Amino acid sequence: MNYKIEIWSRGIDVGIGKITKEQYEYWNDRDTQDLNDVLNNNFDYEENETPDEARLPYEYYNEYEDVFFGFGPDHDYNEMTIKDSEGNILFMGDVSGFVNEYDPKYEVGLLEGGEQDYYSNCLEPGHYIQWCQGGKGLYFDGEFDAEKFDPLKMVFSIRETDYGEIVVGIAYDGETIENQAGDYDIKSFEASVFHAE
Repeated sequence: MNYKIEIWSRGIDVGIGKITKEQYEYWNDRDTQDLNDVLNNNFDYEENETPDEARLPYEYYNEYEDVFFGFGPDHDYNEMTIKDSEGNILFMGDVSGFVNEYDPKYEVGLLEGGEQDYYSNCLEPGHYIQWCQGGKGLYFDGEFDAEKFDPLKMVFSIRETDYGEIVVGIAYDGETIENQAGDYDIKSFEASVFHAE
């Protein structure tokens, strides 16, 4: 039988990329809005007399993800529904409620990427740029097949970021459920540079 899982929530896209020391020092001393403009291809380097060594290599924020990229619903504030192909609701609540009901020891499994958190102060020494785009709407929309739904076979991959915990992946019976979500409204964008020691 086919099953469908949807998660409506606040959610984020967050990325981290490496930059040079010169780029970090220049953008760290400028207004945050300038950095936001650069990452949305809305900044004139010539007009602002930006030194060559300080210019960032990519035009758009989503190209800065060589260290980390995460996308998904907020782990703490969401509404999750699981239905079968006949429209019967098997679960309605949130991710934490699902885990508490079926996995009381909170042995949440992890998908690809291991257990690393992505706080800015947890990264290897270096200079980084980080961006976050926040929104609200349908942040997970996936389907999977099973003879009979077994909640103990569902696994959530949670990642810690500077912007909160997000559900970056869901698997059932060892198979990753492809997320087809995209029906959400963008509410915010912010970016920063930082130095990890």
